[in-house]
Amino acid sequence: MKKLLTLLIVSILLVGCGNQSKEETKTCTISEDQSGVTLETTFTAIDDEINKIGIRTKLPNIFEAMGIDVDDITDEQKQMIEKEMMKEFDIKDLTGIDLQTSYSKENIVVEMTIDLNHASDKILDELNIDKNNKNSLKKVIKDAEAEGFKCR
Repeated sequence: MKKLLTLLIVSILLVGCGNQSKEETKTCTISEDQSGVTLETTFTAIDDEINKIGIRTKLPNIFEAMGIDVDDITDEQKQMIEKEMMKEFDIKDLTGIDLQTSYSKENIVVEMTIDLNHASDKILDELNIDKNNKNSLKKVIKDAEAEGFKCR
């Protein structure tokens, strides 16, 4: 009886462990050499369905070009850059989005993370993401590489 119970417990554990979801992350990058802008997009998926998108945009520091030191950039100027990035991606609502901006002498880096499970329907529509269909990581990577992105 003990052997049978032990075998049953081991079987349950093996079956339970065999059905774990597989999380995978891929990063795709494209650079515009003439303008100095680099766009890096990171997709996180569970079982090939994308659930999080990270967009990192690195651009030359326009304030340094105007003679404004990084330490002297005002909060209003920082907000202006964030608003421009949101406008660039046609985002009007920050529900489900984490937006971070950092500044150095050389670059301004804007990082936006979109949690597809918590983003509003409006944001998903603005980003052309259909929450009713599976957003396949493999398909997105294939499409991104066809557009000139380098994915790893």
